[in-house]
Amino acid sequence: MRNLIALVAMFVALVVPAQKQRFMYDGKKKIYYNTVADAENRLIQYIEQHKERYSAFPERYFTYLIENDERCLTYDFSKFEKAAERVTNMPFRVRTSEDGALRLYSWDISGGTMSDFSGITSYKDGNKVYSHSFITEDIDYSELEAGLNKQQKIGSIACGAYDIKEVELNDGRRIYVVFSFSSGSSILYSTSMKAYTISNGELKEYSLFVHGQKRSNTLTYFTNPCSTYFGDIKFDGNDLYIPETRNGSNPYGGDQETGRRLYYQFDGMTFNYTGINYPDELHSSLRNFKHNIVLIEQAPWKIRIDRMPDGKTRYASWKGKESKEVPDMVIKNGTYTKGSTGKNSDDKEYIERYTFSNGEYTYEVSWKFTYQFTPTGPEDWKVTVKRKGKVLMTLSEKKR
Repeated sequence: MRNLIALVAMFVALVVPAQKQRFMYDGKKKIYYNTVADAENRLIQYIEQHKERYSAFPERYFTYLIENDERCLTYDFSKFEKAAERVTNMPFRVRTSEDGALRLYSWDISGGTMSDFSGITSYKDGNKVYSHSFITEDIDYSELEAGLNKQQKIGSIACGAYDIKEVELNDGRRIYVVFSFSSGSSILYSTSMKAYTISNGELKEYSLFVHGQKRSNTLTYFTNPCSTYFGDIKFDGNDLYIPETRNGSNPYGGDQETGRRLYYQFDGMTFNYTGINYPDELHSSLRNFKHNIVLIEQAPWKIRIDRMPDGKTRYASWKGKESKEVPDMVIKNGTYTKGSTGKNSDDKEYIERYTFSNGEYTYEVSWKFTYQFTPTGPEDWKVTVKRKGKVLMTLSEKKR
């Protein structure tokens, strides 16, 4: 009986070939692995071994792995994602579409005020997986000026990507909207949405957005570290709301977004710009502002400060009411002051304050934020109500 079992085992071994061991390659040395989980562990080991280096992220090995192992498309790289961010202290993101057909890998290799991203775009059409990379260090200015090749263009889609939304058209096609972030300097940031479809083995641009007579696959809006607090893109089925900005201008102090939203309505094939929308249906008596400066919502209070067309400021507040209702109080012509602490620009803490007077009452809205090279908004909001200099009430809200 034992001899029979041994013979069967030998026969199976001959008929079923052993699984071929795979490897990752950086151009000099190969790292062998069996499963994707095994590869992930080896990449984490690499990061730990090289964490003292300026860039410990093993992008050559990782890129080779993704481009040559189709199993990666369905593998959860969260362990590697956490390890890479912990060691390099720079963003590394893996984002996958809801249907699993599109995946984007993006990592920041600069660590400075002007972000340089590398990335890999993987997608599936039928039973075949396609992966293309874009490594920033491999691209020179002449290539950028002459134009990237097809594979580089597809790979660059992943650079700076932080989200993917899906839209189903009336004809059944699925559109993938990729949200990406980029940094041109310490105070100039942009967010873009780009639409794609997968067809005949290719990831193709799809002109999803219509504004006036222009149809495009891309929408971009500009922001800065101080204004990201004031608004965000709302993508909800048949509605798309994008914070209105002042032509990509670059002011300092958090007032770049106007506080209004550009409204795009979905008709089954495209998102069409239909006009300006006011968040929470702001009461009609308050819609004549140039841009919003401060917006605080802490139950039961709602408080906003707006810059008016004449350059002056206006304070409005509600208690236990919605913004679409008549405000409980409106005060115009506020004063503005600004101070700072710290020895240099890298550790300065800025304190800004708007003060509004109404008879013997004063209403102060102040905040502080620390100058940083990351897209964080103002923090530690504080509202102080005084009567003849005596504090009657304070309201505070820590943003992070």
